[in-house]
Order: sequence, then structure tokens, then C-alpha cells
Amino acid sequence: MIYGTVTTAIGRRGAGDIVLEKLRGVGVAKGHALSEKVHAALDAAYLNSRLFEDAASMKWSKMLTNLIANPTSAILNMTAGEVFANRDLYKLEIDMLKECIEVMKAQGFEVVDLPGTPVRALAFATTLPLWLSKPLLGRAAGAGRGAKMPSFHIDLYSGRGKSEVEYLHGAVVRAGEKFKVPTPINKVLTETLLALTNKEIPLEEFAHKPEKLLSKL
Repeated sequence: MIYGTVTTAIGRRGAGDIVLEKLRGVGVAKGHALSEKVHAALDAAYLNSRLFEDAASMKWSKMLTNLIANPTSAILNMTAGEVFANRDLYKLEIDMLKECIEVMKAQGFEVVDLPGTPVRALAFATTLPLWLSKPLLGRAAGAGRGAKMPSFHIDLYSGRGKSEVEYLHGAVVRAGEKFKVPTPINKVLTETLLALTNKEIPLEEFAHKPEKLLSKL
């Protein structure tokens, strides 16, 4: 297995109908006999490939970008812009990211920049005062997804009965438990979204009710 990541933004208009929204690139982890050949082939195909020394740091850095306003948007049925416009929800997003960064540190993983994606700047923004970081992260969240709703929202409202939250925020929670790092926000977001996905609670329970989600924390 060769570990990789994709930062290029695409949209799916239908079966076999893919549109390129923003070309950023792909990451390929070193350490496999074919890593450099795969990297060269992807780069020759104009996919802007880059090699990374540490697969885990690459993958967790990508996950950091996927966490922003993703479960919050799905749980509350709000756009990323609406989430960021609410001061309390914005603070929730920052604290959630801080938990992930602490879990990364506990495992010895570094935050690394990915092709076309300044992840280190994102991590640094969590150390700034909220009034200063909010405009920066707000633009980043919007630019990253284009006009699309976050993926967790798409999955939840498609009625698929499945969610990737267990493999993203859930991974933060599990690693936090293993390395003794508290992750209360990621835990509540994971459990709440899974309950909605599994129809244990109705979609209307939290829709457009930020105060109800915040009260759980």
C-alpha cells in the first residue's frame, strides 16, 4: 500500500461527470519501492504531485482540513459560512481543531503543508485571538469547498445511512483516548452526528438550533 492524499477540489455533477473546481495537487508518501514512480506518473499527468517523508503527518494534516465546519454543518443544517458567522460556533470549531492538533503532537506527528494547502497556517490560526483568526479561517473554509455543502451534510441528507465522521473526528477521539488527550468536542460531534445518521434522533432535533448543540458541550 502507498499512502496518498488529494487536495484538489472536484465536483460530481452526475455519474461519470466530474468537474475540476480548483487544482491543488496530490501527496504521495515515501517508503514504498513504487512511491517515486507513482509520484512521477501523477506529476507527468499535470496532477501536481509531491512526495512526503512521513505518511502519518501527511494524512493527519489532510484530516485537519476536513474537520472544519463539517459535522457542525450537518448536525445544525447550516452552511459553513453560517457556522463561522456565529461567534460561539466559531469558538467551537477552533477548540475542536486544537484537540486534533494536541492528539497529533501526542503521537509525534507534525502539521505539514500539502499541495496548494497551507495547513501550518491553519494550525497557527488556532493560536490567534478569535477576532483575528475568524476572517482568515472563514475565507479558507469557503474557498476550500466552493459552493458545496460539507461532505458530512451531503451524506446525512442523502439518507445513505453512513457517515465518515467515525473515521475523521472519531479517529481523533480514539487516538485521544489511547494517548490520554481529552477530546470532548470531537466526541460530542461524532456521537451526535452518528445518532442522526442512524436515525436515533430526527434531523429536526438540532437543525438551525446552535444553542442546543452548544448546551451538550
